[in-house]
Amino acid sequence: THVVARAIKLRVVLPKGVKLLRVLGSAKLDKTEVAATRTLEKTIDKKTMQQFGIASDRKEDEPGIKFFIPNFFLGDRHVILLELKAPKGAAGQQGTLATVHMKCKDMVKRKNVEQKVLVRATYTSDKEKMLSSIKRKVKKNIIGFKTGEALLTAAEYLRRRDRARAIAAVDEQMTLLSIAAKRWNDSD
Repeated sequence: THVVARAIKLRVVLPKGVKLLRVLGSAKLDKTEVAATRTLEKTIDKKTMQQFGIASDRKEDEPGIKFFIPNFFLGDRHVILLELKAPKGAAGQQGTLATVHMKCKDMVKRKNVEQKVLVRATYTSDKEKMLSSIKRKVKKNIIGFKTGEALLTAAEYLRRRDRARAIAAVDEQMTLLSIAAKRWNDSD
């Protein structure tokens, strides 16, 4: 019940050569939805100024892939996964995949907060090294998002009265979940 931040805006800027393939767990908004989200952001900005004295800081649209979270509650966690295609590189070379900008209204400290983080990767030709570099939490989140997508796919098949494909979509994901659970010895 405790809102610790409002109007959280994440903006991901990709450097030249890095392509966004998809966002897991999110859908691209149409023009009407984008306008409604922008209006909500400005409304929250104005209200926090009036109610809490936190200065208005929402400028005109800035470049990048944007995500907006109206309220962040104490104990909340939000995961956003982007599938990117990076340009080819040589083993050992480092490359920037994205710059992530976060802007929010800190309701505890009653001020605007901005942070910027560079997301970097090191190229490798060693498949084992690459696979072991992926953090377990990230793997679990990917599987979670893909499970959600499989359920949505199954629901669409059921809507079309295609029960066999719906079952196949769920069965395939259940098999992947089972393999991951055994490999990681993870009951989740």
